[in-house]
Amino acid sequence: MDEGVTSFKAYMHVTPEELAALVKAAHARGVKVTGHLGAVGFREAAAIGIDDLEHGLVVDTGVLLGQEPGVCPDSKAAAKEMAEKLDVAGAPVQEMIRDLVAHRVAVTSTLPVFETFVPGRAPLAARVLDAMTETSKAAYLRARSDDLG
Repeated sequence: MDEGVTSFKAYMHVTPEELAALVKAAHARGVKVTGHLGAVGFREAAAIGIDDLEHGLVVDTGVLLGQEPGVCPDSKAAAKEMAEKLDVAGAPVQEMIRDLVAHRVAVTSTLPVFETFVPGRAPLAARVLDAMTETSKAAYLRARSDDLG
């Protein structure tokens, strides 16, 4: 922070203890913390004091049935469970939304990210592939094939 850092981003495997230490240190210096979380659910992150959460409900492991606290679940299994069992009108999700609002936690939507790999989404466009480097194009096509197949 002494060198100009203005924010931090915590990633999927950060533990609740690590996130709490990060938020405490960052907030002591007036710096915000965003989370791309997995091992920490949204409500737990809000209680810790996180400022922003990315990607929306689809990555909130706190609403998964049987989620082991502090452990990042398999992303494909989590997505499948959410698609099959999650009730956005149900009490757990509605309570989480109220909790985020009460803690003034922002949620950053990243819908374009999901459009690149979610089954049934936008077809591949030649102009998009043409804009990629060969390495990026190969990685994208491989990931899309894995996710769709």
